[in-house]
Amino acid sequence: MGRRVDTLWGQIAVIVCLTAVVLGWAFGVNLESQREQLGNHRFSEVQLFSDRVSDRLLSLQARGQAIAQLGVLRFLLDDPELDKPLLQNYLQGLSNKFEAIEAIELYDDQNRLVVGTELNQLRGYAGQADNQPAMGEEMGRYSPLMLDSKHHRIEHWQRLPIPRNPHGVAYAAIYSDLIPVLSAFYRTDPMGEIPLVMLDLQGTPLKLSHTGGSVRLSPEERASYQALWPEIHGQQFGQLTLGERHYLYLKVAAGHFEPFYLVSSFDDHDLELLARDHRRLLGASGLVLVLFLCWLTIQKHGLLRQQGHFKLAMDITEQLYQHAGSTLLFTTSGKLLSGNPSALKLLGLKGGRHGALWFAKLFDSPQARKGWEIALEQGRWSGQLPAREMQHSLDVELCHTQGEGHYPLVVANLHALTDEEEAYRTLSRTPVGLALLDSNYRLVLSNRALQSMLGLDADACKKLSLTDLVSLPEGITPKGITATLGRDEAWEERVWLATANQGILPLLAKIVASDERGQLVLTLMSPVEPSVAVAGLRELRLFYRRAEAPAALIRITPHHEITPPHETRQINQCLIRQQLATLVPKHSCIAQAGDHILLLVSNSRPQQVEAIAAEMAARFRGTPLTLKFSACWLDGEMELNDALALMRQGEGAVHGDLVWAADGPDYHTVRTYTGES
Repeated sequence: MGRRVDTLWGQIAVIVCLTAVVLGWAFGVNLESQREQLGNHRFSEVQLFSDRVSDRLLSLQARGQAIAQLGVLRFLLDDPELDKPLLQNYLQGLSNKFEAIEAIELYDDQNRLVVGTELNQLRGYAGQADNQPAMGEEMGRYSPLMLDSKHHRIEHWQRLPIPRNPHGVAYAAIYSDLIPVLSAFYRTDPMGEIPLVMLDLQGTPLKLSHTGGSVRLSPEERASYQALWPEIHGQQFGQLTLGERHYLYLKVAAGHFEPFYLVSSFDDHDLELLARDHRRLLGASGLVLVLFLCWLTIQKHGLLRQQGHFKLAMDITEQLYQHAGSTLLFTTSGKLLSGNPSALKLLGLKGGRHGALWFAKLFDSPQARKGWEIALEQGRWSGQLPAREMQHSLDVELCHTQGEGHYPLVVANLHALTDEEEAYRTLSRTPVGLALLDSNYRLVLSNRALQSMLGLDADACKKLSLTDLVSLPEGITPKGITATLGRDEAWEERVWLATANQGILPLLAKIVASDERGQLVLTLMSPVEPSVAVAGLRELRLFYRRAEAPAALIRITPHHEITPPHETRQINQCLIRQQLATLVPKHSCIAQAGDHILLLVSNSRPQQVEAIAAEMAARFRGTPLTLKFSACWLDGEMELNDALALMRQGEGAVHGDLVWAADGPDYHTVRTYTGES
């Protein structure tokens, strides 16, 4: 028997039988149980609503009693000259303020109306509460609940005595419409919105919920509730079934108000439709469950059979590639099945099986994940990948064995790269600037990223030295770098690089020794933290050597009426540089020289310089800071110091104009521009 259950068809038969038993038990849930559950749920909802209604009716009763005893009302009635308009406005304000109170009227001891609020086309008080017993400390009288099916209202009058006064006002009649209180019921359950009907002590029904889209009962519904009334009259709460309809009811008695009943119901036919829908859903779920379990069982048997074939193939394969190249075997999910000794040595792993290792752990990089996906989709991929915890990369070739009669595997062939191959490939693909320097710090080899930043080809880059390439920090020389490399493994500092189309950039430079022949590797990349350094005259000279003529040099001098502290001057200079950076073209350099801000624009025109000066003056107009501008044309042969000296000579010569302090190509010579002009 145990052998039969272990077979594929035996396990499927067990699954089908167990599912049939479970579904049979679920379908056997009887209608009476569902009716009881639904009835209990609705009864709890109605009971919660009845508690809420009782609280609101008691609040309404307390408001009526308070109105008759208000000190303001007594004050108005004690006035020898009764101001009826004022009294009517006061009563109208009370009616508007209190919920469900629609009108207030004052009568004398002869039942004559003294003053009252508007009744909005309703009849005034006609003694509806006169024959009722006096109740409570205030000895008020409360009318029965008057159901108006035509206008869908539940009317109620309170007659409350008024303290003795000189005008003979004996009592107040307060009219309320209880529909806003009793119709605030909206609850739902699996059968939809719960219906709710009110029955007064005469058995008159009035619909409170909005089920069916109508606020009034149909003749059939009215007849059914009239037949229900004798069955529930005198009862406090309960449930009963009449014909095919199930009713649940609850008696509500709140304060001095006449008791009434809240009734809800549902049809057994609708309950059967709901149960049928549940059975269909349960049956569909059971069918899906059976199919899923059968599929899992089939997959399990198929996998066991495949594993048996695969184990035999693995034993043969392992013997074959023991003496082959560096080879690894992976499943299509990336799990390492086996690897020969040479491959394990390349990866820094010891011998033996490594079933807990995965391709993503051995080669953890975005390029490795992309290569794996390509190998699975296209069948083959090759490239260089950094190995786990190794200092070098490996040449990896992935081959996906797929097709009829083949167990799906991924074979990885590994090849070690020489130092020269690794250096060349790194130079060709790195996204940062990279260069190979000789012992004299001249470029021997550069990658495409650096050539693109400089706007030069590989041959032109070989003519550059390190000082032609970057602006070193103050006090740093190539000899100092050599001394640092003699002590440490690397030299690393922030430098400035003059680019061909991005101006001058602050970068992080790192130099390490390549080999015993004295070659050095220079790496230029963006710093991890944003640079807060400001370019100076050294960086401006470096940019000037790479600028394209005609170039314009602009000097901006902040002028203060009262010399501010040093910290304030630094803040002002920073603001000027920030505003200037939003105006200048991309291929330009902003530098700080003492209290002056210098701007060098490559391949410039007079209109461009005048526009920059005018816009900067406009931005700082109206502030305590006044800007003064001087400009000079540079032809590539003039030194920066000479240009600055010319601008100092022409400073203040002409006010209100822009003066160029050196001849440019077909340009006028000297101009000076100040923010005051």
